[in-house]
Order: sequence, then C-alpha cells, then structure tokens
Amino acid sequence: MDILETIKQSWRMIWMAPSLWLLSLVRQLIGGILAASTAIFLVVSIFSLLPRAALRWRLPYQLAWLRTWIAQGGWAVLLLLWLLLACGLGLLMYLLLAAQLRRADHLACDPPPGISQSLVPGWRRLGYFTFVFLINLTFTLLVVGLVAVLVLGGASAFILASLLFLLAVMVLSLLSVPLQYLLLPLALDDLAPVPLLRRAWRVFARGWWAFLLIYVIITQLSTVVITPVSVGLMLLMLVTFALDSAWLLWVFLALCLPFVIAFMWFTDVFTLALSARVYRQVQREVG
Repeated sequence: MDILETIKQSWRMIWMAPSLWLLSLVRQLIGGILAASTAIFLVVSIFSLLPRAALRWRLPYQLAWLRTWIAQGGWAVLLLLWLLLACGLGLLMYLLLAAQLRRADHLACDPPPGISQSLVPGWRRLGYFTFVFLINLTFTLLVVGLVAVLVLGGASAFILASLLFLLAVMVLSLLSVPLQYLLLPLALDDLAPVPLLRRAWRVFARGWWAFLLIYVIITQLSTVVITPVSVGLMLLMLVTFALDSAWLLWVFLALCLPFVIAFMWFTDVFTLALSARVYRQVQREVG
C-alpha cells in the first residue's frame, strides 16, 4: 500500500465531498450539546449537594429552590434526565460517525451511491455500535461517579476514589485505541460478530503501522495546536482577573477559538476519510 498516494487521494476527496463536512458538523454540534449538558449536570449536582458552609458565596435568591428540590429527591430525577439525554445523543453521535465512515468509503466507488445508503446503518451495525457505546458510557459513568465521591466523600473515601479514578482513566485510555480501530470494520463491513473480528484482526495485522501512524500523527498534531491555546487561555484568565481587564480575554477567545474549531473540524473529516480508505485498501490486499 502506498500511504502517500492514499493521503493524496483522501485530501482530494474531502474537498469534493460536502456531505462529509456536513455529517462531521452535525456530529460535533451534538457533541457540544452533550458536553454542555454534562457540565451543567455536574455543576448543579456539586453546588447543590455541598453543605452551605463549604461555599464561599451564598446562592442567589432565585436559585434557593434548587437546593431544596435536590434535597427532596430531585437529584435522582436530574440524573435520570441526564442519562436519557446522554444515551440518546451519544448513540446518535456513534451512528453519525458510522455514516461518515461509510460515506467516505462510498465516495471511492465509481459512481458513488447516494448519501441515503450511507445514512442507513442496518440492524446489525446498530447493535454493534450500541454495544461499543455502552462500553464507553459505563466507564464514563464510573469516572463521573468517582468525581462525585471525590467531592462529597470523606478522607477515606477520597483515597479510595482517587485510586479507582486513576484506574478507570487508565483502562479507558487503553480501550480508546482498539475501540477507535474497531469502529472501522463495524461501520464498513456487514458481517456476523466472529467473521467480523477475524477480518478486523487480519487487516490490522497487515496494516497496523498505517493505522498507528494516523492515530499518532493526528493526536500529536491536535495536541500541538490545542495545548498552547489552552495554556494561553488559562494564563490570560489569571492576568485578566488580576488586572480586571476582561476585554483581553474576549479578544483572545475571538482570535483563537475560530481557528481551533476549524482545525478540529478539518482534522475530524480528514482523519475519518483517510482511515476508511486505508482500511479498505489493506482489506483488498489481505483478501
């Protein structure tokens, strides 16, 4: 497999396929909604469950009812609503990811099929992606629960939760790489579980270096771009609060955020298109 030629083909393809950009944009917007709802849930939970003496400030009068509602069992309702939202949006993101991979694979055909064939996952793929999503959701809920124990528990609970939190993060990090690769055969091949895993292993054994190269380069490139912006934002926030000059922070955000968002959008589209093309080419070589 000529990896450089594959990169060139993927580069040309993404600029002639607005459907890839549209699917990625919709998925990123859903991810933003999910992240915002999770942040709101955590903030409301922590600041409502903490003792009043632990707060350095008093709750506004308009939010005083929130603490009473949480104390009377409202937190369970809030948790249920967040779980339903997280499950629905999270599974939808996985299905859109599968559609984006299939669309990139279909665009290599001559002529390519309509986008409707890329959007329909099929019952078997739907079951696969639901299973993978539940694995990620389980570890995510474990991390969220451990964070709650860290905040609300005592000294002994803090030590135990800290160890479990590190273990959960390590397991989730180790699972992220194989799960990210497994999304390719799940999205592109419509096979039973055992033949699917066998083909995925044969393809990975043949082209592991290409998949690892894509993952490492894209990950490191994203880190190089996003880390300086994040560090600069934190430093600027400290300077802004110290000098009481909020306009500096807004100028920095206005200059950097569009660039970061555009870069992440491009990275998502190009990485998935390249991964789908590499997987299909290695699969042809394996037979």
